[in-house]
Amino acid sequence: MYINNNTLSEDGVQGISDKVKFDGGLTTEGDEFIESLDGSTTLPADIYSIEIIVFQNTNENGRVDLASISAEIGGAVPVSESVDFFLRTPGDVTDANVEITNPYPQFSWEGEQGIEYRLLVVKNSATDSPESLLESARSSAPPKEGGSLLQFENLDIRVTGESFQYPSSGAIPLEPGQTYFWQLSTSIQSGINIEERTSEIWSFKLSEPETTDDSIVITEETKKALINLVGNGTFENLVSSGFTIQSFQIDGVTYSGAQATIILAELLRKIEAGDIVLGGGN
Repeated sequence: MYINNNTLSEDGVQGISDKVKFDGGLTTEGDEFIESLDGSTTLPADIYSIEIIVFQNTNENGRVDLASISAEIGGAVPVSESVDFFLRTPGDVTDANVEITNPYPQFSWEGEQGIEYRLLVVKNSATDSPESLLESARSSAPPKEGGSLLQFENLDIRVTGESFQYPSSGAIPLEPGQTYFWQLSTSIQSGINIEERTSEIWSFKLSEPETTDDSIVITEETKKALINLVGNGTFENLVSSGFTIQSFQIDGVTYSGAQATIILAELLRKIEAGDIVLGGGN
């Protein structure tokens, strides 16, 4: 048997002579909750309980509950509070003044498996806060989704996992002496809505190139990289003539000392992997 408030007011309940009507209402807590929604058309993500009670008012016993039923709604929807992630490297909180030497740092964090994160890296600005820089970067699409890096933005990429190596292509190179801020964000299901979660903001500074007169140490790895770049004959002639390598420049950035060794090793790896193809003459 199906009944609602309209059929009750018109026809009553079949087989019952007494008039029956729905006389429901909210508890005090329910009224306060409705007021707190402030005109919202959707409920906040949570689990809600609904209870229906059928009762009869009698002169002898007052209200007598005849039947009741309750149900929960929202329980099948993932609740956003269960998703957390924490930054690990590089750097630390924004006022920690951590310096790094590797221009291709490994970004890592702790989070749940299988979640896609958006990784943003922006350069420090004298006029804008880290929060506003990252918010502006997040408001535009990543390059792989049709967007482009903003003037102060170095990296914007989506990553699944808990680590990411700063790339030598597809990002703006990190500059020695500059401070950078980075943050993760992810979009999760929160009730019937999509909610964006963000991590803390961390910072790091890429150390200045060494200013000493020490030459770059020629290891077997750096030697192979230089031979690939200038050719074996040229390399041997320079060495036999007494030349040493103090520094070199890539895309306007000068590298020397230990930092140059790291860059040469990275170049050699990409040459051997076929990611960099050199012209003839080597």
